[in-house]
Amino acid sequence: LNLKSKSYQETWAPMEEVEAERRAYLTKEKRIKAVTVAFTDLEGRMHMLDYDKKYLLDADQFTFDGSWPVSNPARAGTQSGEFE
Repeated sequence: LNLKSKSYQETWAPMEEVEAERRAYLTKEKRIKAVTVAFTDLEGRMHMLDYDKKYLLDADQFTFDGSWPVSNPARAGTQSGEFE
């Protein structure tokens, strides 16, 4: 998986192709229950958010605190941390 990621970066693979491949991997991999997303903000501080795999795969986008954006009508009224 790491070598494949490296090849995607070296060949500038389209983001949609990479995302589809990773979503397919997460969907079929039964041993993975949660995913940790790590990122830095504009000031360089490191943040890590834990997401349930199902919650992550169903999301189109996230806000900084991990809640669903209001613009997503399918998730209107759903609070951060609530799972179906």
